[in-house]
Amino acid sequence: MDKKQYDFSKVELHCHLDGCYRVETVAELAKKRGIDMPSYDPEVLKKYITAHDGCASLDEFLQRMSVAVKAFGGDAGAIRRLVTEAVEDKARDKVKYIEFRYCPQLLANCDVTPLINPSGNLRPKDVVDVVNDALEKAATEHGMTARTILCDITVYNWATDVLELCKEYKGKGVVGYDVAGPEHDPFSQEVEETYRRCASLGIHRTAHAGEVGPASRVKQAIEKLEVERIGHGYHTVDDDDVLNLAKQKNTHFEVCLLSSHLTSAYTGPWSSHPAKKFMSSNMNFGLNTDDPGPNTYGIIRDYDIATEDVGFSVNDLLDLNMNAARSCFLEGAEKEQLLNDLKSEYDQYRHKSLNVSSSKCSLI
Repeated sequence: MDKKQYDFSKVELHCHLDGCYRVETVAELAKKRGIDMPSYDPEVLKKYITAHDGCASLDEFLQRMSVAVKAFGGDAGAIRRLVTEAVEDKARDKVKYIEFRYCPQLLANCDVTPLINPSGNLRPKDVVDVVNDALEKAATEHGMTARTILCDITVYNWATDVLELCKEYKGKGVVGYDVAGPEHDPFSQEVEETYRRCASLGIHRTAHAGEVGPASRVKQAIEKLEVERIGHGYHTVDDDDVLNLAKQKNTHFEVCLLSSHLTSAYTGPWSSHPAKKFMSSNMNFGLNTDDPGPNTYGIIRDYDIATEDVGFSVNDLLDLNMNAARSCFLEGAEKEQLLNDLKSEYDQYRHKSLNVSSSKCSLI
């Protein structure tokens, strides 16, 4: 579909900052910093750090992504560039509000156990400072509003450290807490306790669940973690009781169409994608890119899939953006302003589209 059909402000709630890289930037920075890569030729490197040909599993997808992230880890300047370019790319697609999520420990090179990057002097706290500063400057330049969610990775023991950073930076650029990791086991007692602490501290909560794991993990996230949103959640549709629970709680699902295919989280036809059942069940969900770097596409590609393959209308996309805005982690006057701005813009957009359609009909 013509990109002009999506010429309206958009809201994204599920986008990994470290998955927003440009292949050319990865090649350039890796070569400059002396970081080993399969190749420094962007066209060759693309085969190793993107999922352009699809992946057999989510693990394979994440492995390709981890190769690229090495170009940014432990370097404040590289992280600043990652943020700046991510915002530029989102602004190009008219994203008005976005919540980038990331794990500071994965980009730091000291005060982290286990240490992922070669040792240096960039602490997780420093990473948050760099991201916040770069994000504020870039978002202001492009007329956007951007916030961050800090993400714990369950294969490491960083839950408490991530929570402490959420506490320190609450209201200072950070708006929520997330958890990601293998889904074959239930969330641990440590994760449950961390989420209870988040709730008591008024820290907003989302969690990866039901992407490749069972609906029972979504149920646990809603009941035990008291999440407000679910990252992905496709397998929720496998259990009507869990689907009804999510609907009753008005849990927002952060759906990522293209990503679900590239990671093999969903392998069926687009016409039967779980998002279709979310829509027919009147669930609270929105559309997101997840990882535009390895995906090699931005939100417009997801909108194309939604309208051309899944069967959504452009008006549906407007409704999904309003769902996302209502479920975002902004608070108070800022959130009210976002909602009012979008409603006003969308009302005009629908009115204009209706007039154009009527004019075409009159010529027939």
